[in-house]
Amino acid sequence: MDRLSIKIKEGDLLRGCLETLADAYVLSFKHNYSKFNHLAAAISIYRILIRHVSAKSFDLPRILNSLGCALHLRYTSHQEQDLEDITEAISHLRRALDVAPEISSTNILRLILVNFGSACRQLCYRTFDPELFSQGIFALQRALEMTPVGDTEFPHRLKDLANCFLQRFLHLKDTEDLLQAIKFQERAIEITSVHDLSLPEFMADLGRAQRQLYEVTQDPRDLSNAISTHRKAIECSQRFQDGMFDKYDLFLQFGESLRVRFWFFSAQEDFDEAESALKKALALTPERHHGRSDVLGVIALLHTARGLKAMRGHTIAESTLMGMISSLEMSSASSSSPTTRMMMASLQGLFQKHAAGNLNDRQGLAAYATAINIFPEIAGLEQRVEVRHQQLMQMKSFVLLGVARAIELEELSMAVEWMERMRCWIWNQISQLRAPLDDVRAHNEELAARMEQITQQLEVAGSRSTIGRQQVYTATCDIPWQEESHQHVRLVKEWNQTIEEVRAMPELKDFLQPPKIANLLGGIPDEGPVILLNVDFRQCDAIALLAKSDEPILIPLTAKEKELQGLCLQLQRYLSFKGMRSRGAAQDLNEDVGIDSKERGGRPRPSAPATVLADILSYLWTRIVKPVLDALAYSVRPSHNTCRRIWWCTTGPLAFLPLHAAGIYGDKTCCLSDYAISSYIPTVTTLIEKIQKTSKRPNRLLLVGQADVPGFTPIPATLEEITAVAACVQDTGEVTILQGVDATTDAVKNNISSYGSIHLACHGIQQMGEPLKSGFELRGGRLDLLEIIKQHNSEADFAFLSACQTSAGDENSPEEVVHLAAGMLAAGYRSVVATSWSIKDAYGPEVAKNFYGRLMEGCTELEGTRSAIALHSAVQQLRRKVRDTEAGLLTWVPYVHFGA
Repeated sequence: MDRLSIKIKEGDLLRGCLETLADAYVLSFKHNYSKFNHLAAAISIYRILIRHVSAKSFDLPRILNSLGCALHLRYTSHQEQDLEDITEAISHLRRALDVAPEISSTNILRLILVNFGSACRQLCYRTFDPELFSQGIFALQRALEMTPVGDTEFPHRLKDLANCFLQRFLHLKDTEDLLQAIKFQERAIEITSVHDLSLPEFMADLGRAQRQLYEVTQDPRDLSNAISTHRKAIECSQRFQDGMFDKYDLFLQFGESLRVRFWFFSAQEDFDEAESALKKALALTPERHHGRSDVLGVIALLHTARGLKAMRGHTIAESTLMGMISSLEMSSASSSSPTTRMMMASLQGLFQKHAAGNLNDRQGLAAYATAINIFPEIAGLEQRVEVRHQQLMQMKSFVLLGVARAIELEELSMAVEWMERMRCWIWNQISQLRAPLDDVRAHNEELAARMEQITQQLEVAGSRSTIGRQQVYTATCDIPWQEESHQHVRLVKEWNQTIEEVRAMPELKDFLQPPKIANLLGGIPDEGPVILLNVDFRQCDAIALLAKSDEPILIPLTAKEKELQGLCLQLQRYLSFKGMRSRGAAQDLNEDVGIDSKERGGRPRPSAPATVLADILSYLWTRIVKPVLDALAYSVRPSHNTCRRIWWCTTGPLAFLPLHAAGIYGDKTCCLSDYAISSYIPTVTTLIEKIQKTSKRPNRLLLVGQADVPGFTPIPATLEEITAVAACVQDTGEVTILQGVDATTDAVKNNISSYGSIHLACHGIQQMGEPLKSGFELRGGRLDLLEIIKQHNSEADFAFLSACQTSAGDENSPEEVVHLAAGMLAAGYRSVVATSWSIKDAYGPEVAKNFYGRLMEGCTELEGTRSAIALHSAVQQLRRKVRDTEAGLLTWVPYVHFGA
C-alpha cells in the first residue's frame, strides 16, 4: 500500500484503476461475508486515494462516500463492532456533503445524504444521541425531496426515512415518530411494483413497525396486522429466486412478531410457527453475518417465554429448561450487541438456578460474571456521561440479580466484588481517569504524560451534552461536523492501549483492575466496619466488612423491597407537603400535619397523627439497623465520647432513606447515633482511597455565601452562617470569604483549586440524568460538578454543602449515587457534609458554627477526617434543642456525612 501511495501520483489512470479495484473488493465482500480481508483492502485503497485527490476534484465526494460506506459496512458486518469505524464513516460522509454541492451532480449528493443518514441511524444504536437522530432524519428528508416521485429510488428513500423514524421511536418513545415511520412505509409499498425485488423488504419493515405499534396500543389488531404483513412479505419473496434483500430478515421479523403474540396470548401454534420461521432465518444467514446473532437472540427469547410460562404453572420439563439455557448461552456468545449479550447472559444465570445440581449453580454464577464483564461495552468511556447514566438505568436489574444469587449461594467475596465493580459506575470511571500516575511515571515518564493528556481530553469529551436536543436543520451546511464523536472514540481506544502498556509491566499488572476482596478487606479502617446493603425483589441482606477480617460476614435482614419503596414514596410526599424541597422556602415544622397516603411500606396505614418520619425511622431500626448492630456485637451502648464508626454503602430504595437516624423515638428512645457515628460511602474503594490520601500543604478554607440569586428563593441566614464559620476558623489564618456580589461562578472556580476545603451556603441543584451538570447556583450562573472536577484539586480535603438536597439521589438509578455529595467525593474531597432534604434556614448558622467549633477543638489546622465526629456533635446539640418530636426529626435528620 505504501508503494501504491507513491505511484498514484503518476496519473489519473492509476487512480481510476485503484478505485475500480476497491469497488470490486467491496462487491466481493458483499457476496461472501467471510472475505474481511477484501473489505480491509478496499478501505486502505480509498484512504490512499483521498490523500492524493485534490480538494477541488470532482472525484473527491464520490471517493469519500465510498470510504464512508465501506467503513459503515465493516461496522455492521463484524461481530465485534469497532465504534471507530462508524464514527469515521460519518466523518467522511459529512466531509463529502461539504464538497458535493458545489462540484458534484444532484445524484451523488442524494447518495451521500442517504448514506450519511443511514450511518447516523446505525451509530444511534450505541450512542442514543437525539441530535444524531435529527441529523440522520434531516439528511434522509433532503434526499427524499431531491428524488423525483417516479424515480426507482423514491420508494427506497421512503424506506430509509421510515427506518430512521422507527429507530428514534425505539429510543425516545415518541409515538409520533412511529406513526411517521408507518406512513412512509405504507407509501413505499403503495408505489412499488409487485415485480420489484425490494417489495418483500418494504413489507417486512412495515410489519416490524406495526408490531411496535401494538406495544404502544396493546390492541391485538395491530399485532395481527403485523403478522399478516409478514406473511405477505414471505409469499411475495417466493416469486424471486434471488434478490438484493436479505431473505433471512423476512423470517426473522415474522418469527419475532409471532414470539410477541405467544408471549401475550400463549397459543402453542404461535410458538411452533415462530420456531419454524426462526429456524429458516438461521439457515438463510451466512455463518459470520451479523444477522445470525439477531436470529439467535430471538430464538433465545422465544424459548425463554415458554420457560417462564411453564414456571408460572410451577412445572417445567428439564428438556425445556435446558433448551432455553442453551439458546440463551448461544445468543450471549454470538450477538454483536453488548446489550443483548448482557441480557441473555443474565437470563441464563437466572434460569440456571432452576436446573438440577450444584454444577449448575456454578454455571449460573459464571453466566452472571459474563454479563458483568460485558457491561463496560454498554456504558463505556466512548459515550457521553448522560448516555452512560441512561444505560445504567436499563441494565441495573441484571446486575442486582447476579449479586443476589451470589449471596444466596454464600459466595460473599464474589458478591462484594461485583457490587464494588458495578455500583457508582460513572464516578468510578471519573476516578479511574484521575488515578494517581506516580507509579507509572516512575517506570515510564513519557507514558504517564501521554495518559495525563488523554484523561484531560476524555473528561471534556465525555461531558458533551445533547440531552433533549432534537435540532431542526434548514440546510446541509447546518449539520454539525462529527469529528468530535470520532475523536472521542479514538481517545478511548488510545486510553485502553495505554492501560495495556502499563499492565504489561510486572510491577503494575493490577493497574486499574477491578478490586479483589483481599484488597478491600485490607483497607477497612480500625474505627468501624463497612456495611454493604443489597436490596432486590426477593431479599434484603447486609454484608459486613471488618478490619483484619479474612472474609465478609452475611447478615440476613427482614426488610422487603416493596415496603422500602413504599417508605420512599411516603417520605417524598411528606417532605413535599412540608415544603422541604428548597432551602429558604417557607417552612412550618411545628405544626402536626397529616399526609394523604394510603400506604406505609406497601401496606394500608391510617392518615391520623403525623408521625411519618418517626414511623420510617422505626422500620429502619427494627428491620435493618438493629440486626446489624446485634451481629456486630454493638448492642451495648458505648461511652459518651466514643469515636466508633459505621460506614453504610446502600443500594436500591435504601439510598433515599435516612438510615443514619434509624431508631425508636419516644419515652424510651433507642437509636443508631447512640451506638456509632454513621457515614455513607458510594463504594468501599472510595473510602479506602480517601483514608490513604495525605495532604502536602496546610489546609485552607474557602467560604462561599450566596443568599440572593435571581429566580431562586432568598436565603436570609447566609450572611449569619458565613460570619459564624469565619469566627470559628479565623485563628488558622487560611480563610477566604466570597459573599454576595463577590460570590460569582468565575470567582469560586478560579479559587477552588487553591483551597483544601470549601463551605458552600447557597442553593444546590441536582440535574437528573446529567450528574456532571448538577451544581451550586451563584452569581453568574451555576458552578457545576464538571467544572469542580476539572480543577484537579490534589489538596481537596472536605466540603460542607449547606444547600438543599445535596445528598438526594436519582430514584431511577439508585445504584449510581449521583447526588452532589458523591460528586464532590469524585472531585477528590475526602469528606463531605451534605443534606438529604432542605434544612430549616434558622438553624443553618447554628449547626455550621457548632460543627466548626468541634472541628477546631484542640487543633490549629483544619482536618477533614474529623468532620464526621464534628457533624455528629453539632447535630446532637441541635437534637437536644429541638427534641425528637416529628418537627424536631425533620430539623436534624437531614444532615449526613460522606467519606472518610
